[in-house]
Amino acid sequence: MSSSRILVTGGTGFIGRHLVDQLVAEGASVRVLTRGSSRLAENWRGVEIEVGDLRNGSSLRAPVQGCRVVYHLAGELRDPAQFQATNTEGTQHLLEACQASPVESVVILSSVGVMGVRKPGPANEATACHPRNAYEKSKYAAEQLALAWSARTDIPVTVLRPTIVFGEGTRAYGDSMLSMMMAIQSGRFAIFDEKAMANYVYVGDVVAACRRAAQARPKGAFIVSDSCLLTEFVAPRVYSEDQIKSMVSQPLLVSLPGLWTQAEEAHQRRSAWLQRVAAAVLVAIVPIGTIVAYLH
Repeated sequence: MSSSRILVTGGTGFIGRHLVDQLVAEGASVRVLTRGSSRLAENWRGVEIEVGDLRNGSSLRAPVQGCRVVYHLAGELRDPAQFQATNTEGTQHLLEACQASPVESVVILSSVGVMGVRKPGPANEATACHPRNAYEKSKYAAEQLALAWSARTDIPVTVLRPTIVFGEGTRAYGDSMLSMMMAIQSGRFAIFDEKAMANYVYVGDVVAACRRAAQARPKGAFIVSDSCLLTEFVAPRVYSEDQIKSMVSQPLLVSLPGLWTQAEEAHQRRSAWLQRVAAAVLVAIVPIGTIVAYLH
């Protein structure tokens, strides 16, 4: 895989930067698709930059050419007027470009949000999806057309549905992980169901799931989430520091068939990150600004 060119759309975004970092560290030949000139990370030496727009199919042919693996992470999050054109039609345009080149595997990053509101209890990939808003509907439509395209072309497409992603590089504004930590620190956080699962996942684990998906090439949609209960996830208010360290060292469960082994480096980064944030909340005398610093 390291000798093959890899295309990453959305490579300058939060998850995309972590994925490109990992690919570069592995010695992969990486190409990033972006809508405009973006400042590259210092360690991205040798990364190719291709300018293109998912809404313009003809602009995607050159970026895809010569790539064997495509990670499709790009999408429109903010402008409802562009959800359909970018998330749904843009995915179709990218897949059409892939069909005209020697692409062997496509990994698409979706969202567990496409499953919508459901009844209490655990959910899995067999749970029916009921997307609620325009964004979720556009992402779910992209999933459906991508899987149908895979069935027609026999080119493997793996759709990953991560829950809420946290880790280094998240924006403090609008970050639900930070909001939860602030609520815990202030003593205003309540858990009404002790069996509730934590719908969060570390960015390094999402990257590990992307890499495993490209290597094993399973077809279908898969949820990527942390495996612990919400009571364990907010452990600083419930457990001792030693218990916290034990719980956050448990491996992530990614429901990709035959791929349950945790990537050791991502696992260590996740544990260390959670321990630092947990310690900040546990002490309770550390200013919120310190917790914000851990997000960058």
